Amino acid sequence: MSRKILVTLLILSFVASLVIPTAVSASQTPGPINGPFNGHYYQIVTMNYQELTWEQAVAAAAALPSYMGLHPHLATITSGAEQAYIAAITETSTLLWLGASDAAVEGTWTWITGETFVYSNWNSGEPNNYDGVEHYLEWSSGGWNDNNNLGRAYGYIVEYECAGTTNLALGKVVTPLTNTALGTPAYLNDGNTNTYWYSYQSSSSLNENEFVLDLGSAYNIGKISIMFAQIYGWTVSSSLDNSSWIERFSHDYGAYVSPTVELNADGTFAARYIKVYSYNNTNAYVGVGEIGVYEWLCSTASTFTITSSAGKHGSISPSGVVTVDQGAKRIFTIAADAGYQIAMVRVDGVSVGAVSSYTFTNITANHTISASFDPSFIGTSPGSSGSSGSMGSTMPQTPVSLPNILVQSATLSVSKVTPGSPVTVTASVTNRGTVNGTANIRLLVNGQEETSKGISVNSGANIPVTFTISRNEPGNYSVYVGGVSAGGFTVDEMADSNIILYISVALIFIALAAGFIYLMRRRQSINI
Repeated sequence: MSRKILVTLLILSFVASLVIPTAVSASQTPGPINGPFNGHYYQIVTMNYQELTWEQAVAAAAALPSYMGLHPHLATITSGAEQAYIAAITETSTLLWLGASDAAVEGTWTWITGETFVYSNWNSGEPNNYDGVEHYLEWSSGGWNDNNNLGRAYGYIVEYECAGTTNLALGKVVTPLTNTALGTPAYLNDGNTNTYWYSYQSSSSLNENEFVLDLGSAYNIGKISIMFAQIYGWTVSSSLDNSSWIERFSHDYGAYVSPTVELNADGTFAARYIKVYSYNNTNAYVGVGEIGVYEWLCSTASTFTITSSAGKHGSISPSGVVTVDQGAKRIFTIAADAGYQIAMVRVDGVSVGAVSSYTFTNITANHTISASFDPSFIGTSPGSSGSSGSMGSTMPQTPVSLPNILVQSATLSVSKVTPGSPVTVTASVTNRGTVNGTANIRLLVNGQEETSKGISVNSGANIPVTFTISRNEPGNYSVYVGGVSAGGFTVDEMADSNIILYISVALIFIALAAGFIYLMRRRQSINI
């Protein structure tokens, strides 16, 4: 074997070894959603000790479903109070990604939301940009660490809020209303937190800094952030026409401070123009480093609707379009007609089982609730003999409507499979009535009917009913049989991981074997 072939095989072996780690499926485990804190909610998502990169975490967080109309993103920590709150809900030993990076400019950290990066909680000796490649923010032992993008973290922290992540102020027209002593008004919204626009008036009156920001069009305002420099007090006003102004926020600190303020408007007003006024004592500079304005993306309605509906042979109360106040609670009651049973109740299109009541709490969005019903019992006439159950037998001639054939329990054969692999669903069905009868047992996957089986069950008998299902799409699937939960199963996201693993191991084995044979032949030729 030539040296060239040996080198090629060794390269293949190395490439295969790199493939193996990527073949591992990293399944997410979202924790409970905590909050609110300052109107925001937080969630810890772990990867079951599978690593992921910062960029993967950014995409995964954004892909999570919204919560009460709030939008998810990697968490941005802008104050000590927010840091303390997240620390209280986080296992401090876990390495988790946060939403900041200095990949664009080394040493200039920016939040993915565009918020001003002023507060920090770096661990001792951090950030150190080890090997010149650590550009991403990581939660580590309750503090912060800069890390590379190769996947050391085992999860990420999610923040849910209604304010958008695009700074509407960047590059927009700024009109100064006071004279300038240092810098230019463009520093107010250039995205650089290291530049300031100062105003200075040497007089017996207070020094003032005032400007108007034109957003270009009107927006529902979610949040305003302002990085002040050496101020005594400030006010923020809004206008739709640059003529009629309404003061929205104000504060008199009573001391020289240089704070960044985060003002949560939460969609309570619309504005095209934002005016910021700040002041200081005589013979002192007063300035602003950066302003951010973010749109409110959630509904601003104070009332919402719940639309309820019931299929044939049952009812739901209240029914129709029900108006409720924001944050209210509303209970809906479901009942079946005689001879029928509740088959399924769906809330916002998702099954919640065959429940007889459902309660909406802390309502912050519109909802729907619907109920469907099935015949509960069609049996033989009283006096039919037999005590065992059977499937697929002849339907009795005399119908008797009794709600006595029920699914007692349901289980799945496995909890995780590869795409296309079968999953067996086994249900235990009991006839608690005094006569033999039949029933239609329905199987639902993720709230949608998959199939059903007609069965016959004798009085007092208990029989198993089995279904076989499979799914090709990776994801999580919940299973209900006759209104009883059987649990759920997961289809691995990396369906071909085993194949990749086997091929990789085979390549390594071939390369090593070929190398061994080559060395043995070389040894023999030398001995000869």
